[in-house]
Amino acid sequence: MIAAAAFSLYIADMGFKYALDKVANYESGGLIEVFWIFSPVLFDIGAALEYDFSTRTTRRSRRRS
Repeated sequence: MIAAAAFSLYIADMGFKYALDKVANYESGGLIEVFWIFSPVLFDIGAALEYDFSTRTTRRSRRRS
């Protein structure tokens, strides 16, 4: 999830850079800017998963015959 969030930031930044360079009269609110919203959501999900994994007890039952 954290890698997906970083990739989402990359897509948003590259889309913004392209829009500033190539699109005349750029206005905010394009579809590519949705990735700036996805990234903190994905970071939050990744942090919650990491917290869950780190606080979960690892009890493995081993049977010996």
